[in-house]
Amino acid sequence: MLNNKLMEPPHTPYIILAEDDMDDCLIFEEAFNEVNMNLRLVIVNNGVELINFLSENALILPQLVFLDLNMSLKNGFECLHELKSTERLKDIPVIIYSTSDSADNREKCWQLKAHLYITKPSSFTQLKKIISRILIIDFVKQLVEKPKEKFLIFSES
Repeated sequence: MLNNKLMEPPHTPYIILAEDDMDDCLIFEEAFNEVNMNLRLVIVNNGVELINFLSENALILPQLVFLDLNMSLKNGFECLHELKSTERLKDIPVIIYSTSDSADNREKCWQLKAHLYITKPSSFTQLKKIISRILIIDFVKQLVEKPKEKFLIFSES
């Protein structure tokens, strides 16, 4: 279910975290708030909520989406495919944010045109560093012809 902060449409630049694990949401939100760069964080708890939210807030799209792969109702692969095949949404940078470090998952996300793939870190400090690093990326500039070797920016394995 959408968190209470989502009842009003965003009027300032924002990012979305699509994540169904409440503990992961809280940790991400805390790390995000510590490195926030004047962006708002919107949390949706499954893929259906993500797509519905983007459909209902068509005027102001997010700066980027952090997308978990293993969610209920509609998983991250399905969401990624839908985002990248919808003209209005296809240019939103999508950062895969998953516990899985599977080479098959990374390859599938690359093929589906995700922008980056992050394996969820076990350290809060590392999560803050990752969020800080991602929030300063100019996705329009950097990802025109992004080499595949820069697709995975963090993995603990």
